[in-house]
Amino acid sequence: MTVQQAKDELEKYKSLKIMEEEAMYQLKQLNVDLNLIGGYNVHIDGGERDFGRITLLDKIHSQQLKTAQYAFDMANQANLIREKLKQLKSPYGALLLKRYLEFKSFNQISRELNYEFYWTYKLHNKALELYAKISLENERTPKNTKIIC
Repeated sequence: MTVQQAKDELEKYKSLKIMEEEAMYQLKQLNVDLNLIGGYNVHIDGGERDFGRITLLDKIHSQQLKTAQYAFDMANQANLIREKLKQLKSPYGALLLKRYLEFKSFNQISRELNYEFYWTYKLHNKALELYAKISLENERTPKNTKIIC
């Protein structure tokens, strides 16, 4: 992973949070009170079926599942970014956390970390290099591997 790719991945976090929140909002909207759903009663063989209500409920349920999966995927991607940031030592991890997860400006970060603006910006570039290195190492290391001696 290059430094630019690392920066792009971290920048993506903000949009992931927005998409996750949007998906959760959609889920809430899909929880429709069944009493408000109008159906079409159809008489078949002396019985009555509510096909309109069933079809609408199927569509709502299907959309709920898709939206829930989407929200889960967004949250999972955001968690992967957070886990990589936890692997960075201070001040690099703190700087990237404040910049990309807390959405703070370089001026705010400089004040909070008691660094000059130029030094904060320089540390940011070094932090991105380290983040890219960690990302490469994580990609090379197989997950859930057991070493048997």
